[in-house]
Amino acid sequence: MILKSMSKYYLKEFKIKRSFKSAMVYPIILLITSGTIFFYLEINVIPMFRDTFKSLGQDLPIYSMILMNFSKFLIENRVSIIFIIIFLAFLIYKALNIEKVKIYIDKVKISIPILGNFYKKILGSRFTRCFGILQKSGTNLINSIDIISRVVDNAYLEKELKKVMVDIQKGNSIAETIDKLKVFPKFTISMIALGEQAGNLEDMMLLAADIYDDDIEDILSKIISSIEPAMIIILSFIVGIVVISVMLPMLKIMQAV
Repeated sequence: MILKSMSKYYLKEFKIKRSFKSAMVYPIILLITSGTIFFYLEINVIPMFRDTFKSLGQDLPIYSMILMNFSKFLIENRVSIIFIIIFLAFLIYKALNIEKVKIYIDKVKISIPILGNFYKKILGSRFTRCFGILQKSGTNLINSIDIISRVVDNAYLEKELKKVMVDIQKGNSIAETIDKLKVFPKFTISMIALGEQAGNLEDMMLLAADIYDDDIEDILSKIISSIEPAMIIILSFIVGIVVISVMLPMLKIMQAV
């Protein structure tokens, strides 16, 4: 029974992660495309205009000057910039394997405005479904929290759930103890409290998990539908800045002739 329930849990997790990755693929591709276009223009196109404007002694607007100077900086320091990027990537990779850094990053994920609230719902779904499955299988409360702490996939929450185990062993209410974490939405706490009072904690947890999953799927579908126009606007803005910074000085030269 528990193996069947856990397989459903992991299937739900897989579907949520797959939906999230699908939502992120398009913006990442557009972001890479935008960056590639911008740096190509800065390195290969802008220098030609910079030399032309310099030979004509044309005074440039401040935004054009910034773009031209940035282009010059990129060309003169491109080898150093590449080495710095590689070095920083290596440092970040190493840092992400340090336990204290993992805990800090996972705590920040929860605290980020808007995105943090969405992430809390994902954690709420994981916690309630796993908790419900374990309680339904007859696993005792402390062991349930211990197992959840290891499968919730958040180093900060894992650390905090260890404290929850201690508080519950002291006889404190599950709802009050979980509420102190300030990690889960109030809905989670309310459902735990209702389950405790009614004596059917496992059913309330599984119901909460289903509600969370529906909410998460709805949010993800909205994110996917809104990302495309948002990224097109960003791409147009980046290319537009470069074009305007070059074309306005050119128009001034043509008017002066």
